[in-house]
Amino acid sequence: MDLKQILEDHLLWRSSNKTKGKQADLSNQNLSGTNLAYANLAYANLANANLENANLTNANLYYANLTYTNLYYANLFRTNLDKANLAYANLAYANLANANLANANLENIKGLKVFKCFYVENNEKKFNYFLHSVEAKKEMSKRLANRQCSWVEQ
Repeated sequence: MDLKQILEDHLLWRSSNKTKGKQADLSNQNLSGTNLAYANLAYANLANANLENANLTNANLYYANLTYTNLYYANLFRTNLDKANLAYANLAYANLANANLANANLENIKGLKVFKCFYVENNEKKFNYFLHSVEAKKEMSKRLANRQCSWVEQ
């Protein structure tokens, strides 16, 4: 596997509106310890990949598929995980400081406690995830008081 070529092809695929290059498929790959700092992996498939101890500082993983991915001790500092699918991923001991997890799917993740907030908007059932933190508890309390949310801890 030529990781540099895969990243170049993926960047071309993204910048050409999917007409050139190729979407990055790093599913089932062992990328343990790999330096992917600042990598643009938006829309990439990393399902079931091993990213243990990988450096993903400032990486763009917007809409990336990270289901069942091992991110044990991974550095996700300032990583964009907006709309990423992290279902069943292992995030134990991962550095998520300043990571953007807006609208990320955190269903059944391992190694982190999260709150799942259920609410109704425009007669449609929706939910958001919040990492287990003092800030999250404050936000959840505010939403519960305003009857904007019911939640479960997973």
